[in-house]
Amino acid sequence: MQKFRHSNTLWVFSILTILEGNATIFLLIRFSKFYVYILPSNRIVWVEMARQPVRIVDIARRLGVSTATVSTVLNDKAAQGRISAEMQEAVWSAARSMGYQPNMAARRLRSSALVEDSIYLAVIASLETPFSLVGAVMLGVQSYAAECQESLQLTIETFRMGQLCALPGLHNNTRFHGAIITNTGLDDDAFIATTTFSMPVVLFLRQITGANCVTSNSAESGQRAAELMFSRGRRRPAVLAPLEMTQARLDRMDGYKAFWREAGIGATEIWAVSFNERSGYAAMDGFLSSGGRCDALFVVGDSMAVGAMAAIKSAGLRIPEDVAVVGHDDLDFASFTDPPLTTFHLPVFEMARDATSLLLQLLRSGVQPPVRRIYPAKLVMRASA
Repeated sequence: MQKFRHSNTLWVFSILTILEGNATIFLLIRFSKFYVYILPSNRIVWVEMARQPVRIVDIARRLGVSTATVSTVLNDKAAQGRISAEMQEAVWSAARSMGYQPNMAARRLRSSALVEDSIYLAVIASLETPFSLVGAVMLGVQSYAAECQESLQLTIETFRMGQLCALPGLHNNTRFHGAIITNTGLDDDAFIATTTFSMPVVLFLRQITGANCVTSNSAESGQRAAELMFSRGRRRPAVLAPLEMTQARLDRMDGYKAFWREAGIGATEIWAVSFNERSGYAAMDGFLSSGGRCDALFVVGDSMAVGAMAAIKSAGLRIPEDVAVVGHDDLDFASFTDPPLTTFHLPVFEMARDATSLLLQLLRSGVQPPVRRIYPAKLVMRASA
């Protein structure tokens, strides 16, 4: 008795020809997972049928509806087809339970963007993400993609902070096979924590219980910034953060405040409207103009730090003699501010390469999720602190 594994019965006849020359089949019996061929010589050949990809027609048969209904739902056109919310949920539930995977190549063909047999990966970032972060992440992803043996197609998908749940294709992998998600808001993190995605997802610069992530210890960065200030005799700390809060920014802020709290000193919170230079200037200018004073300022992002430094100097104060300033992210301009900005450097390029590698391993089932990889942030000492 011999066994062969094939997904197409045409290959079976080729096997029979090799085994029996031009002999004809005497008896064919089909089981759920095997074809059993009994040949004239009484030899038995078992041919194991490989699992076929789940098709739209298979989902339609299970639900007892038309293929058009299933196709309309899976292609995100349910509203146009006036399909009820109950039926949409039934289709998606069946698709998930049956392991349905869309033919991404065929879909891209219809949109004139096909690269056959490719894996489509998305970098998903909020519209509020600094361009410098998006650029560094994409460079790392593209660098790894250029070196690996897979045919990868990369795309950038964006969403308004707090509205990740509405991003098309995220619930049902109709646009990509896997995703790297970064710069989410706190509401987005709550959505991720309670959602089971139908594709591999890697979180970047944030960590959520049960999720795959490539990140850093942001709270430790804030603590180290406070330790530096404290060691240099500073005793009037303040922290500048945006109202657009992310997990990483919140952790940096909490780490900074926690150190001072343990030292018996409260750190003043200064809030900026947005995460940019102009908002950093306005927030710091407002703080100083209202009589606020500090000698140890930690800013959770370099963009705001640049504005804050300008406001400090406009108020006639010196950096670092009157106010020491520490930022975070080590953006390209940080070494060219006046004075050069002390900040924390994250190896974003290397982390993005690692995130891409991890995502591909998850797609191949090469690792068991969840996977957490934490990179250290490096304190870059310059003249501002």
